[in-house]
Formats: sequence, C-alpha cells, structure tokens
Amino acid sequence: MDLLGLIILGFAPGIFWLWQIYQRDKYVPVPTRLVVRTFAWGVAVSVPVVLVEGILIKLGGLRFGEGLEQGATTLVEAAYVSFIVAGLTEEFAKYLAVKRTVYSSPYFRQPLDGIIFSAAAALGFASIENVGYILIFGRSVILIRGPFSTLAHVLFSIVWGYSLGARKLGKLWPKAVGLSVVIAMVLHGLFDFFILAGPTYSPWALILFIDMIMFFFLILRDAQRESPYRDKIAAVQITCPDCAHRSGYGATFCTACGRLLTSAKFGALLLCGRCNSLVEGHHQFCTECGSRLNRKLASVQMH
Repeated sequence: MDLLGLIILGFAPGIFWLWQIYQRDKYVPVPTRLVVRTFAWGVAVSVPVVLVEGILIKLGGLRFGEGLEQGATTLVEAAYVSFIVAGLTEEFAKYLAVKRTVYSSPYFRQPLDGIIFSAAAALGFASIENVGYILIFGRSVILIRGPFSTLAHVLFSIVWGYSLGARKLGKLWPKAVGLSVVIAMVLHGLFDFFILAGPTYSPWALILFIDMIMFFFLILRDAQRESPYRDKIAAVQITCPDCAHRSGYGATFCTACGRLLTSAKFGALLLCGRCNSLVEGHHQFCTECGSRLNRKLASVQMH
C-alpha cells in the first residue's frame, strides 16, 4: 500500500468518529468548516508535540519507541512516559488547539459546542498519530487503534471541552477549566500506563475505557438537556413586495393582500421569525438567537 493509502487508513477511524459525534449536535450544529478546521489544528499540533515528546524521552534516559509499546519497561518508566510524555503534552496541545483558535468564535457558545470542538481536535491528533503507528508497526495496528486508542483521545479531551463550553455560559469559574485539563491529563496517563505496564495492568485499560464511554454519554446527555437552544424553532419571514406584510417563507400567498409570493422569494430579504434578525437563504440557524429556521412554516412565530 502506498503512502496515500496508509494516510487514508490512518485517518478513516478519526473521520468516522467525528461524523458520529458531530451528529449529536442536533440543536444548533456548529458550522462544518469550523469543525474541519479544528480537526486540522489537531493534526498540526502533533508536530511540536512529537518534538517535545522526543526531548522528554531523552531527558528521561529512554529511547523513543523502543520497547515501550510492548510493556518492556519498568513501572517508573511506564509512568513517566504515560503521564509526562504523553498525558501532559498531548492533552495540553489539544487544549491549546481549541482555546487559541475556535474558542473565540461566536459559534462556540455552549458545552455541546465544547464537546464537538474538543473531539475534532482530539481526532485530528489521533489520526496523524495513527499514520505514524502504521508506518512503524504495520497496517494491522489500526485494528486496535481505530476503535480504541483513536476514540480514547476523544473521551479524555471532552472533559476540558465540556468545561470550556460551560465557561462560555458563565457556569464555571475560570480555574475549573484548568482543573479539567489536569483531570484529562491524568486520565490519559492512566490509560497509557495500564497499556505500557504490561499484561497484569492491561485489563484496567479496558475498564477505564468502558467507564469513559459511559461518562461520555452522560456528559453528552447533560449538554443536550442544558442547551439554551433546545426547542428553539423559528419561521423564516419574507416581506410582501406589494403591502410589506411579513409572512412565513412557507406561505404561497401573502396572508394580508393575497399576493403570490413564489417569485418574490428570490433575492428577497429574509428575517428570523423569533428575533427579526436578517438571515441568508442558505442559513439553517439564526446567527443571533440560535433558533432553527424552518422554511416550511407558513405562519410567523414571534416570541
């Protein structure tokens, strides 16, 4: 298999998991372009991470990649590689990939957005990491990394991702976000330690993985329930060119004068039926109030 094929193989699990997670953002989905960009930032931060990890491994007196993946190391070395080399540097890098880029976007508004963007950065990082492992250990390694290690990156990162989103809503104090990053580092380190420390500890990695999946669904459900955009739906308004009366975009005739509105819909100014903000023809959500825009409604929903 050529290099392109190996890259596709390495990225396929990450893209699959990202698509599955993105679909859970059902109230006010963040723009796909921002999710893709955050995924790309996750890939990009892998470069400095590799350099830093290489330095840390040399400082620890270890040789990069030699025996560590097979558990042929002492518990102290396994702990150093797991918590310092991997857990600390990788989670911090993924956190920066979100905090310094998309966090300031107006589309980063709630915990659900934090989950989506942290997952995107984590999966971008995990995908390029998969390619590296495939080049070193062969294609068969993706059978383990695809369903487990790739998803594990998400399960750790959503801890601080949720916290960033909650902070945007003013529900957490600033230091809570930093604490969540530390927790993600510890969980990441524990997972790697159980794998590197040998067969005796390996079952604990699976137990932690299952626990984190359960935590993921709990925190996702909480984020969906607490979303300020839940059940916010608005009709798209269109102005009649004859009487200036506003009707729902789904109306065939003006509800005031009876004017046929079919031809008036092309090039007309459209408004959100909830907050009266201007929207464009391709918008699915109001950028001001976050309501889902329903073009099939004939009546205008005012709140």
